[in-house]
Amino acid sequence: MSDPFTSVPPAPLPQWPAWKWLLVVLLAIAVVPATVRMLRPQMDERLYAKYRNLPQAVFLKENDHPLAEACAAFNLKQYTRALPLFERDTHAAYALEKQFFSGLCLLELNKMKPAEERLRAVVNSNHPLNKEAIFYTALSQLRRHDRKGALALLQQLDGVDMRHSPEVLATLRKKI
Repeated sequence: MSDPFTSVPPAPLPQWPAWKWLLVVLLAIAVVPATVRMLRPQMDERLYAKYRNLPQAVFLKENDHPLAEACAAFNLKQYTRALPLFERDTHAAYALEKQFFSGLCLLELNKMKPAEERLRAVVNSNHPLNKEAIFYTALSQLRRHDRKGALALLQQLDGVDMRHSPEVLATLRKKI
């Protein structure tokens, strides 16, 4: 008894003219880069989500300070509520902290350009949050799909002991 699968001859390839084969190859060449470009934003967003790990707003010593409500809202991930509270406080004290955390609120609200402006105020200072601000500015640029800008910022942190910057830097170096 013969095997039914081996007795059937394979189907021949279509006998197309050369121009049809050329068209198929050209379409394949066009589709692959377009697919990669289409998927790239998703990869950047996944990297952002993986490394964002926002700090707690705990820079206040007094619970009755006007910023206490803003910090509480931020820590509860209520960024739309926290942002105007950070912006409303006009005291000069904690100015860079307010810039930093309002920048993070904007970043979480998907407003990258204003977020980067706020974070740059901290980046350009000698404040202890300076390195964190560089890291989150890089994540903002990554979220805007500016991998080269993100890489340039993260290279400023190369060798600095931070939570995830070496991992993100290594990942971006592979992907650029």
